[in-house]
Amino acid sequence: MANFIDKRKRELEMFQKRYRHKRSISAPTKNSKDLLRTCGFCGEMILLDIIKEHNHICPSCGGYFQIGARERIDMLTDRNSFVETHTQMISLNPLDFPHYQEKLASAQEAANEVEAFISGHATLSGMPLAIG
Repeated sequence: MANFIDKRKRELEMFQKRYRHKRSISAPTKNSKDLLRTCGFCGEMILLDIIKEHNHICPSCGGYFQIGARERIDMLTDRNSFVETHTQMISLNPLDFPHYQEKLASAQEAANEVEAFISGHATLSGMPLAIG
C-alpha cells in the first residue's frame, strides 16, 4: 500500500510540475533574430520552426507558447477559408476615461491590430462556421 501511495505522490508531483506553471512567455531573445523562442516553463531555447511543428507546444516540457488570434484562426480553420467581418469596428471612449486614446493607440501598435476582437466566417473540414 505504501508503494502505491508513493507512486501516486510522484505522479501528482510530475503532473503539477508539468502543468501548474506560470503563464508561458514566448518573447524572442535579443540575438535570435526571431528564429528562437525561450520556453517560459523550462527555459529551453527552441527553433521557431520546431515550435510550429509541435503546434506551439514545447517539445521538451509540454509547456504552451502564446499565439495571436490570427494564427489561432489559421490553425483551426481550413486553409485560406477565413474571411474577416466587422473590419470597420473601432473602439470608442463612451465613459471618457482619461488617456484612453493614447493607451488604445499604444496597444494597437504593439498588437499590430486595430481591434482586440477578430471575427469572420470560415470552413472547418468543409463545413461553414462563424468564428471570433
